[in-house]
Amino acid sequence: MEDICTRPLSAVDGPVWQRSLPQALVLVVILVGLLIYAFVPFLALSWIPRPFIGGFVEQTMLFNGILLSEEGWPAYSQGVTTGDRLLSIDGRSVRDVVEMKQALAPYQVGDPVTLQVQTPRGTTEEIQIHLAAFPLDAQLTFFYFPYLVGLLYLVAAVWVFAIRRGYASGRAFSLFSVSVALTCGLLFDAYTTHFLTGLWTVALGAIGGSSVALVLLFPREDPLVKQHPRITWLAMIFGLTLAALALTSLYDFRSPPAYWLFWRLETIFIACSLIFLLAWSYFRGRTSWPNDREQGRLITLAALVSFAPLGLWFLTNALFHSPGFSPVLILFLAIFPIVSGYTVQRYRMVQSDVVLSLGLQYGLLSILVVLSYALLSAGLGLGLVSL
Repeated sequence: MEDICTRPLSAVDGPVWQRSLPQALVLVVILVGLLIYAFVPFLALSWIPRPFIGGFVEQTMLFNGILLSEEGWPAYSQGVTTGDRLLSIDGRSVRDVVEMKQALAPYQVGDPVTLQVQTPRGTTEEIQIHLAAFPLDAQLTFFYFPYLVGLLYLVAAVWVFAIRRGYASGRAFSLFSVSVALTCGLLFDAYTTHFLTGLWTVALGAIGGSSVALVLLFPREDPLVKQHPRITWLAMIFGLTLAALALTSLYDFRSPPAYWLFWRLETIFIACSLIFLLAWSYFRGRTSWPNDREQGRLITLAALVSFAPLGLWFLTNALFHSPGFSPVLILFLAIFPIVSGYTVQRYRMVQSDVVLSLGLQYGLLSILVVLSYALLSAGLGLGLVSL
């Protein structure tokens, strides 16, 4: 059966550094993803035991409207609405998450406190609540499920890069997978600790751009790319530009909701990119070679089931301001890397001699990764006690 691939780096004209640079850049992105994934659980587990006011506030102290139900979420059950800005807790000003943590430090679960909030209309209100424990179902929905789905994408990125790093299709798949992994894995931080919200914003923009590159390169390089090889970077540049614009207003306390516009533009771009991914995969599945058609049908079906629920939410939220995001939608994302990995294996994109020759190398790499995680766990576990 024919090997499905794109041109290897060895076929690229130019100096050695030019042929090696794409591979090195993707490797750096993967390593950053691995380090971040080692770091994220400590952020989450340092926040979860704290007394919970009953709502997520973003980095500019705006309530974002994300919740499962009003039960166990006292701020919303007592009248807080999306867009309200938290000003103080029991008279103590809270201008950021650090001051919020300090204001809540003397209290325990069940203690009464008074929240002072500013509504989008500019009026100030005081709301009496009793601090709660962060619900277990919310822990599963907002942290554990997204984190594990993202971890699946990260594993897929490492695996495909290990065996297809010399091909543009493998690098595109790895870049897309790391972008999805970081967006899922950092979601809880974007709701709570805000330590890596900037990186989450960049990953969000990279999803749209990398998905366009993915469909143009995977499983076989599109003829359009052969004529215009730089076209795969245009969508990525556009997505990262949106992310850069969002970063400029991410901590603008003079206009707290300013970054929402750019986040919404990023979600619109993702929705459009996912629609393009589905449509182009279907088109290529009808016009390409027999092996590509069967492979394209599998990938299109996997992409449809994985991305359609989330894409519909992105689109309706951006256009009609739909209800808050539910991370349950992220669970569907787990289907795509599983089916894509199966497709890669079935169609002999993994050559046995390559796997054998790299087995020892990546076995040693796995040991180093485990040791690094152990060292990070020991160091970060001590360092994050004060967060």
